[in-house]
Amino acid sequence: MVSELIYVGEIMNQTDIKSETLNLRISSNLKAALRKVAKLERRSLANILEVLIAERCEKLGIPIETGDALHND
Repeated sequence: MVSELIYVGEIMNQTDIKSETLNLRISSNLKAALRKVAKLERRSLANILEVLIAERCEKLGIPIETGDALHND
């Protein structure tokens, strides 16, 4: 059985999580602000980045494909 998570208004399958790697460089000030947001929301840095990106995509009307839609090439 595949577990599901509620994630920014969408249901994501467990297989959608942590399947890709992203490395980036940001300013120390931005990282400090990100840490504050993550701490306030009791999230990890990686998770708060996912949430912020998903929220921005939702605001701009950019769909985020989940589950089988990603693997039907």
